[in-house]
Amino acid sequence: MDPLWRALAYLNARKYDACVAICVELLTKNPLDQAAWFLKVRAMVAKAYIDDAEMEEEAVGDLLLDSNQTADNPKPGTSLSKPKTARPGTNSMSGMRPMSSAGRPITGFQRPGTSTIRPQTGQNSVSSLQRVLTASRGSTARPATAAGRLLRLGTASIAGMAPGANIEVSKLDLQKYSQRPALARILCDYLLYVENNPRLALQLASFVVEQDEARDDWWWNERMGKIFYQMGLLRDAETRFKKALVKQEMILPYLELGKVYIRLDDPKQALETYQTGLDACKGNTHLLSAMARVHDQMNNTDEAQKLYHTVLGLDASHVESIACLAAYFFYANLPELALRFYRRLLHLGTSGASIIEEDGYAAAEAASDLVHGQSNNQNMGKKKKPPAKFQSSTSPTRALSSSAEVWNNIALCCMETGQIDTVLGHFQRALHFSQDEQQTSDIWHNIGLFYIHTGDLTLAYQSFRIAAATNPDNAEALNGLGVLDMRRGNNDSAAAFLASARDKAPFLYEPFFNGALLARRMGDIEEASKLLRKAKELSGESTEITEMQTSIEKELMCI
Repeated sequence: MDPLWRALAYLNARKYDACVAICVELLTKNPLDQAAWFLKVRAMVAKAYIDDAEMEEEAVGDLLLDSNQTADNPKPGTSLSKPKTARPGTNSMSGMRPMSSAGRPITGFQRPGTSTIRPQTGQNSVSSLQRVLTASRGSTARPATAAGRLLRLGTASIAGMAPGANIEVSKLDLQKYSQRPALARILCDYLLYVENNPRLALQLASFVVEQDEARDDWWWNERMGKIFYQMGLLRDAETRFKKALVKQEMILPYLELGKVYIRLDDPKQALETYQTGLDACKGNTHLLSAMARVHDQMNNTDEAQKLYHTVLGLDASHVESIACLAAYFFYANLPELALRFYRRLLHLGTSGASIIEEDGYAAAEAASDLVHGQSNNQNMGKKKKPPAKFQSSTSPTRALSSSAEVWNNIALCCMETGQIDTVLGHFQRALHFSQDEQQTSDIWHNIGLFYIHTGDLTLAYQSFRIAAATNPDNAEALNGLGVLDMRRGNNDSAAAFLASARDKAPFLYEPFFNGALLARRMGDIEEASKLLRKAKELSGESTEITEMQTSIEKELMCI
């Protein structure tokens, strides 16, 4: 069989390394073989390609250097920087649904960028900036940028290639390649996805669009918009995407243009862009999902769920919609429906979605009943959270049936529906498939909640201790330990646990509320009032917090 045809067969079979190896041998014999060069570059692009049309990721360095925000003090409901300001008439379920570390409600599906903490202005600017600078892999890690991350991905992809596969782009004559449309297109993608060099890609695209036949090509306008977007030139990217849509209405430019408006913190314009795309492309699941994500980020949960229902009507195996609807029904006190959706995820088998643990989980709603028995004002917030969230991925991963998070979520749903005899079995499977310490810690925390649910406080305390020992940053487990110690009368130990929980997760209101309860019990009314104001700021309107605040104000007036 001819080596070139064998390389083409390997490319069609997605055996990219074998295809590149054959092409390298052919180019060693004849460096001017354009067909072999084209196949080699195409295989390298296919191996390193990332479908970033629906991926919006802003690293810490990008956030600190971001100067594209349209307004410093946006109106409520018009900005992603204040996700807790829901529109009037919407049911955000802020009292039921826990918030992530970014201040956004948990949706059931984690996407790049949605857990990013944006620095804010005003009274909380200092604390917000400290949270942004806190690295997830240790305090010594340097704030990264999205461009640096893409560069590392490109380096890793090149390292996996056969020797001699990489191309010395510094020696390429871009003006010469711009005269050949097929080679220019594949070379542009190579510079973007393999070399991650948008400047050279922009230089090549500039040479190409100077030609009359390429000036009206929507593909080159879209690629130039992508290049400008990676370089941070958002207004230039917006212009190019609009030109691409004028030339030809395609789904990809609509998605990319919506990303630009989200980066500009203009969700209203992004929704209008997606709606325009839906008018042109009826029933497209990518555009519907993009609209649902924006509504989720704006805390407009009801509208997002309607869109996810529409997506499932068009694509019954859409993992993101199933996961988000499962989380929605769980927080809406419908665990029976949530269980059906999670079992559906279990039956899907292998999916192109990787599953990761959420970094924050409002803890110990069952423990609130224990403390509530001693004081009518004591409540930890009835937040019941399946901690699993699904992250979009570009390659198939392990089977969902081997997912710790799915089994953990099923266990929580069974606990809420009264199927107590099956809960521990599901938790055991979740622990068996656990991949890291954070997953194991969250599962043990949920086991502690189960024992509280069944009334075994000793095993609950031990489970919380295991969760805190496995992951010292698990603020929810520390909060649960503080509540149980407070119930036992160990006020000093409870105060230490609650203070540590507040330091680990300043976005959770339960440690502040429980700290206020403890401070009031110990006679420190001023500290209780301070912590209660912070809890109210984080949780919004809450009957327990309002009643306790009124009671404390009366006590302060008497003093």
